Amino acid sequence: MAGVAHVLVSIVLGGVIVAVGLQFRSTVQSSLVIFAVVTIGTIVGLTLLACFGGYQIRGRWLERWGNVFTALVLIAIGALVLTGAI
Repeated sequence: MAGVAHVLVSIVLGGVIVAVGLQFRSTVQSSLVIFAVVTIGTIVGLTLLACFGGYQIRGRWLERWGNVFTALVLIAIGALVLTGAI
């Protein structure tokens, strides 16, 4: 339930930030505000989705090797970013 409340608060705050951003006279400023809001909203949404999905999976293997698996995935993504593949 706390996750749902967090998402709702994020959406409301995002709307407020967008509304404030639209008050700027400069298109560049408002587009930067909108970009920031969408980026933060995406990060929050995907993090919550992954969190809820992760709690649905249980098992001894995951309990033992979950952190190692997470670290390897993050290293692989970092390597892809470093090489410019993504």
